Amino acid sequence: MKLVTADKMRELDNLTIEKHGVPGIVLMERAGKGAFDLLLKCFTEEAKAGIVVVCGGGNNGGDGFVLARYAHENSIPVKIILLAKPTTLKGAALENYQKITDKVPVELLSDAANAQQVTERFGNAGCIVDAIFGTGFRREADGLYKVVIEAINNANRRIIAIDIPSGLNPDTGEAMGCAVRADLTVTFGLPKIGQAMYAAGGCLGRLEVVDIGIPQEEIKRIKSNAEIFIIDDLRQLIKPRKWDAHKGNFGHLMIIAGSHGKTGAAVMIAAAALRTGAGLVTLAAPKSLGAIFEAKTTEAMTVNIEDKRKGFFGPGSIKNLMKALEDKNAIALGPGIGTDPDTASFMKKFLERIKMPAVIDADGLNCISKDLSILKKAKTPLILTPHPGEMSRLCKIPKEKIQNDRIKTALDFSKKYGCILVLKGARTVTSSPEGIYTVNTTGNPGMATGGMGDILTGIIGSLLAQGYSAYDAARIGAFVHGFSADRLARNYGPFGYLATEVADEIPGIWKEII
Repeated sequence: MKLVTADKMRELDNLTIEKHGVPGIVLMERAGKGAFDLLLKCFTEEAKAGIVVVCGGGNNGGDGFVLARYAHENSIPVKIILLAKPTTLKGAALENYQKITDKVPVELLSDAANAQQVTERFGNAGCIVDAIFGTGFRREADGLYKVVIEAINNANRRIIAIDIPSGLNPDTGEAMGCAVRADLTVTFGLPKIGQAMYAAGGCLGRLEVVDIGIPQEEIKRIKSNAEIFIIDDLRQLIKPRKWDAHKGNFGHLMIIAGSHGKTGAAVMIAAAALRTGAGLVTLAAPKSLGAIFEAKTTEAMTVNIEDKRKGFFGPGSIKNLMKALEDKNAIALGPGIGTDPDTASFMKKFLERIKMPAVIDADGLNCISKDLSILKKAKTPLILTPHPGEMSRLCKIPKEKIQNDRIKTALDFSKKYGCILVLKGARTVTSSPEGIYTVNTTGNPGMATGGMGDILTGIIGSLLAQGYSAYDAARIGAFVHGFSADRLARNYGPFGYLATEVADEIPGIWKEII
């Protein structure tokens, strides 16, 4: 799904109204109804306890009036706190205000108030809806607005933001002074670029997009190199399987990973690759560790690779590996291989020779970080999956600078070295040499534990083996990885689940979308 600036979204709204004859009040109705439906779906019990809708004087407040009306019609206790004088309301917002004045209690709060006065107005409600500012607001919230935003954040209620959390810049994702910290943000038409930015993560909560009827022909005309990946994109990209399919139809992945003390990395990659649907998986094991790999695997096969009894890959491993690759479709390379000088030499010589797509992670990235020229010489699509620390070693710039502009960092690297880059972390960014990038919407803090990167490597490697393009394999992989973890967090708890359990959750995703 394309990402757009706030101005571009406003242009789409105007085209829908003026060119396609859809009245603005109809768009507002769809927006408010969509927000109400998602609020009720995500926070059913809290909503039943009551909803307070905090409305500003513009169209964002109008969306809030519509939501309040639907809450009333569904017998949910609801009231409105209006931060503007009714005489200042205009257009569709005024019309929707007039529809609810005899149904829903409205408290005016257009003059200065303290946080305690605001908090008292929340009563026993379980949800607060932020309908204060829309995407057109571009200055720091002050005065009454600042007091109200801070009171909302400190209220210990579920917070739902309409279109964008008030106080958040829609194009940069940065808080303009103070901003609402939402549990759920319901945006309309298309997501805004600022909602995909790293800086916005702490304010958005879960992001949902509501279709309000912007014509697809207008959306297709928009030129944008920015995308956000949501579950509908996954449904469109995953290839259906024929009823008479067999394992030979879904690729053979070669995993080159593991060394002394790190054999688990290879095994986790294999588990994730098989759960993602690869037809066959083979682990390339340093010969002296072959028995360990055999003991740890069941569904995956193993092949012993010469290691001169060192327990890790070196230049002498290449001949065996190239022969083993003859019937394979893709490579997952790097986790747990170590960074011995012999291994670094192996990586350089190996990457010069392979002719099939590969995903490289962890120690593999560290091995090539001292000489990135090999990336420009590669004869095959390469996907690199660094976390910020590994990216710092690759780019030779501080982690803090990377995190401050993750998108530019990823795009610059992809363009310079001609590879797909998956910059991991909150709001994982997948970038291409053509200047296109996708921001991931899944994942949670429970993923901050060992082995999670190995699972992502296995997912992406499996998709490559199944014939997906490098860019699609990378962005699908990032989404599925985070979505599996989100399912675990929802069903079992916010943290404490294992990387292998993330892999085990993947078949449930296929069941959900196919």
